[in-house]
Amino acid sequence: MENTTNRVRGWASGEIEMKRNLGRNQDFDIQAQLPTLPQLRDRTRCSRCNHDERRTEGRNLVVCLDGTTNQFGSNNTNVLEFCSRVKKDDLHELLYLSGIGTLPEAKPPLGQRWDQITDLLFAHTFNQRVLAGYRWLSNMYRPGDKIFIYGFSRGAYQAMALAAMIDTVGLLRRHNEQQLPFALEMYLKCETEDYKERAKNFKKALSWDIRVHFLGLWDTVSSLGKGRKCPRTDNLHEFVCYIRHALALDELRVKFIPEFLGGNTPLPDGAYENSEDGITRVKEVWFAGSHSDVGGGNVPNVQLNNASVPVLWMVNQSIAAGLSVEPSGVILSDAKLRNMQTNDSMTFWYRILEFLPLHWSTHDERKKKRRLHRSSPRVIKPTQKLHISICFIDGYEPLATPCNLQMKTVLDKMVGQGKLDKLDWIDEPFAQHLEKDLFDITQIREIFGRWAASQDQDSQPDVISDLQRLVFLASVREGAQAILQDDDNLKKLLNMIKRGVPSAQDILYALLKNGLSPIHGIVLIALMGSVGLGWKQSVSRLGSQNFIELLEQANKKDEHGRFAPLLDMFAEEYGALPLGKFRTMSDLRASIVVEGEVDPPTDWIKLSLVCLYFGRYMESKVDGDLQIAQKYLREHLSASSPPHSVKTAPIENWLATTLEAEGTKTSLEEALKMRTELVKLCPDGQYDRDLANTRLILKTSEVEERSGGTFVVYPYITTRSKRALINEDREFAKLLTNLSNRFHDLGQKEDALETVERSIEMFNRGASVGLATNDADMATAMNNQSNHLASKGKRESALEIMGVVIWIRRALFDDLNAKGSDTERCRRDLAISLHNRAIRRSDMGQKEGALADIKGAVEFGRQLAADQPHIYNADLAGYLANLSICQWQCSSEHREDALRTIKEAVSLYRPLAKEQPNVFNQTLAMSLTNLSHCQSALGLHEDALVAINEAVSLQRQLAKDRPQPPHIHNVVLARSLIVLSNRQSNLRHTKDALRSIQEAISLYEPLAVEQPDVYNTDLAMALHNLSLRQSDLGQDEDSRKSAMDAFLLDEQLATERPDVYNADLAKSLSDLGLGHRKESRYKEALKPAGGAVSLYRRIATEQPHVYKSRLADSLNGLSVAQSGLGYHEVALESQKEAVSLRRQLANQEPLVHNKNLAIYLNNLSLNYSKLKHYNDALDSALESLLIFRDLSPRPSGYEKRIVDGVTRVKRCLSALGRRADADKFTVESLVVEGGKVVIRKDPNSSGVATGTKDGREADKEEVSGEA
Repeated sequence: MENTTNRVRGWASGEIEMKRNLGRNQDFDIQAQLPTLPQLRDRTRCSRCNHDERRTEGRNLVVCLDGTTNQFGSNNTNVLEFCSRVKKDDLHELLYLSGIGTLPEAKPPLGQRWDQITDLLFAHTFNQRVLAGYRWLSNMYRPGDKIFIYGFSRGAYQAMALAAMIDTVGLLRRHNEQQLPFALEMYLKCETEDYKERAKNFKKALSWDIRVHFLGLWDTVSSLGKGRKCPRTDNLHEFVCYIRHALALDELRVKFIPEFLGGNTPLPDGAYENSEDGITRVKEVWFAGSHSDVGGGNVPNVQLNNASVPVLWMVNQSIAAGLSVEPSGVILSDAKLRNMQTNDSMTFWYRILEFLPLHWSTHDERKKKRRLHRSSPRVIKPTQKLHISICFIDGYEPLATPCNLQMKTVLDKMVGQGKLDKLDWIDEPFAQHLEKDLFDITQIREIFGRWAASQDQDSQPDVISDLQRLVFLASVREGAQAILQDDDNLKKLLNMIKRGVPSAQDILYALLKNGLSPIHGIVLIALMGSVGLGWKQSVSRLGSQNFIELLEQANKKDEHGRFAPLLDMFAEEYGALPLGKFRTMSDLRASIVVEGEVDPPTDWIKLSLVCLYFGRYMESKVDGDLQIAQKYLREHLSASSPPHSVKTAPIENWLATTLEAEGTKTSLEEALKMRTELVKLCPDGQYDRDLANTRLILKTSEVEERSGGTFVVYPYITTRSKRALINEDREFAKLLTNLSNRFHDLGQKEDALETVERSIEMFNRGASVGLATNDADMATAMNNQSNHLASKGKRESALEIMGVVIWIRRALFDDLNAKGSDTERCRRDLAISLHNRAIRRSDMGQKEGALADIKGAVEFGRQLAADQPHIYNADLAGYLANLSICQWQCSSEHREDALRTIKEAVSLYRPLAKEQPNVFNQTLAMSLTNLSHCQSALGLHEDALVAINEAVSLQRQLAKDRPQPPHIHNVVLARSLIVLSNRQSNLRHTKDALRSIQEAISLYEPLAVEQPDVYNTDLAMALHNLSLRQSDLGQDEDSRKSAMDAFLLDEQLATERPDVYNADLAKSLSDLGLGHRKESRYKEALKPAGGAVSLYRRIATEQPHVYKSRLADSLNGLSVAQSGLGYHEVALESQKEAVSLRRQLANQEPLVHNKNLAIYLNNLSLNYSKLKHYNDALDSALESLLIFRDLSPRPSGYEKRIVDGVTRVKRCLSALGRRADADKFTVESLVVEGGKVVIRKDPNSSGVATGTKDGREADKEEVSGEA
């Protein structure tokens, strides 16, 4: 006889896992919080297709469909090259499908070849490939994801059909694979009246109503065989957000007539307008070359990096639509553009087809006629554009025919006229017919904006591609002017330089080579110095002659003074130049170099040299550079009038920065003095932050000197602090405490712990810092230290530190109380600290200590709530909720108290949740869940179901009202649904219980896909409970499958982190064994049962208070398997050990463990009987029966257990030859005499049966079941 239990994590499982968010267990900052990062524009959103606002950032799902006969090999197509460059990370998922004619079925070689040929001719696998892409998207899609579909040739037409199918029938939700054939059928027949309405209803009932975000096509061909056409492919613009179609100008073959967007009907003007996101919605662009020149596949491309113009164009368009694509590293040069090769696709066999009267493969009236094609050229429509690359190909003559005279003029005048260095060759009247792509200077501002929003992610593929594109645009004169004439672009370029972006140097050199004004030229050279390039590198990149010409040009326009410093620097590297006198340009904007105007105006180049020297020093620490920079700054200040004013303040602050960089005690003190004066001079707070930085660096250097460490926080404070004045070591220690919290928030646990430990060292300096030992701020820092240690698994140290924190805060409280001062804050802090130590003690299994601490927190909480209920009722409710948990776990005697306590917590949360539902509905739901646990364990099953139903209702509303981030409330809802399923199961509502656990799994599955390391363990738990519910309904096959799924997840987790997940793996092994035993498959059950015992023995040694009962359960299960295989001796030993362990637990908590002890004793009696030890069997059976008789409250189904127990006793008596006693025996015959269990004597009986009374206290089977 075995007992099955449900598996719910946390408090429900009997593990004291205190609900942290019910009370307070967080890191506390001292005084002010540091500012958070600014909110930036989310490039991943699309106003047309992203319907689910709950997800702040969805994934990009990319489907690539290759052309006919194309697959991975040596001559790879643009589709494969594009696939290889899509970013490989958690936000991008990719499917590649090779072309028609590449995937024959498993047949003999001749049959495979025949299949390939017929597929090439008639495309009979077309629908299968569309369905394959649809199936993959259906399985992968989650709300908020965006769909990108790409295709070439017939693969492009498959892409069009796939997009149309998704809009027609929607995208099937997961686990509906049986409906895929029906979805395809409804799409293919959707233009008939019967199926049109049916498709709408199908979409509404079973599918996600979404649209494709981006459709990228290379030279679409729709050769599907006679009379075949996919519906709705001619109005894609109505339901696809962005469409890009690359067409071949030089393709003449009849079987490759292109499938234009809209068929042969021009698209409406609105299709070509910009979307709300500022991107043109539809583009059809012609490129030089034949079908395979545009789509690839006719030249070797083993490295997948040919980077042809159609690929680069599609990459740029995709990046603008939100896809991350790895850069090719190929920079288009004048030679590469001019030497582009086009290939003649008209081979002998294709030429024969040109003179056969075939149906033309277009969807207009011509297809009804049979004509000779005779290599007719393609026709360019008015709404289509020509790619600018055709203007660079020497001697190129496009074969396509323009539809009007204006387009013909474009081809005649512009082909071969392209120039990389400027764009004045483009005649403005014809510019509207060109797709400028890389030369589109209107994109410069947007590209800079995307870079600014990238947040230091300069290594991201899409950012690298954007930067490469900026380099290319800067090489064009008009592009360079667009960059430099826009102040916003200039500022972002300066930020690039400061961030050390490598491409910024290439942009600077490209700008210098474009004959710009001398003002821009000289300043750009100075900026190069600021990133450590120096004059020599600049001249070597520009060429000496170009550099001299730049200086001569500057000399001609000079009006105000000599340019000697620049000449001196050049002379050091290349010798003196015969250039005469140089004067500075008065119209230079000083904001390019420093904030504020430069006075005197003749010093602007001197300040540019400061940029050079100081920048090079910060980059490579060149000796002497810092001193030269300081020299120029001091000279400028000494020449200013007055020398110390608001106008010179920026220069003084700059000098202070160079002094900070020098880092000596003398220089730091001078910088501190200068900035102190600046704060007095400018009381608006402009230099408060800089003063704080200087003080912080001074304090850091002192800490390093005293401790011998190298801890530096200056870079962090420079970017994050907010005018925090640092006046003494105490304030610096506070700042370190806050900094440790920020590290902890970012997951940098080691840095967080190191930082808070240094702050505690400073607080503890005593005389040097002037602090008492019982300082409140130090207690706060130590509280945070305890939290950091606990997060790293150092529970003993965390608990020890919390003891010190409480001692400090009690001393502060006693001191203030003795003085008659206000103790509100001290009482609040003490309550928080006691609560946190209760959590630490519960983690260590110190149940009595945890109970004492949480009682102390409740006492302080009641005092505070009595005075100010509107402020402290929430804290009190949280403490009461955790008190209930501790009472329940501490002793069975406190369980009624635990029920009363959790009811009080719920009563406090209800009015709070009514006033502020967004804040307190979550904690109310959690408390209701705990209330349900208490009621269920005390036999109040109906009340428990009511409580958990209310909790689930609240969690559903939270998941609906707070869609961002979705995982938080979905996780809690899923856990509540598991509890609901268990409650329904207790009341035999088996079908409802199954539905609840299935819903919980549907919530866990997408979370586990997104973050498997976080949620796989929860999914495994839910699958375990699903297995139990299926077993309750007799669905044994499904139950075994669910148990196996749970085991596989737990096995994977335990392999990666055995110290954390071995317990879950052991539980899954127990579950597998139980499933086999229930169907009498004892041989299959033996191995998992033995594995569970081995794991639990190891774990129980480390945490006996948690896992001893689970070890007993696994031994009981192992014994049943061994006995079923006839290994009765070893089965008896396993059962004896299980009973011994359960007795120990029952002696401590009889109400918890008596029931399972009775079950084990009954199993032990069976084992004795099989070995014919009938006296021992009788003793065990009597003890088991007595425990069941006296259980209170009696568990569900106990009557049957008593009847079975009486039967077991009678059989033992009969086996001992005492048939008369067996016939008269009833459960009321049991009495206790002299400390032993006996059968009431009867004058006619031949003797008295006895049993020991040692095990009258019993227990339930598993701690992982419900409490």
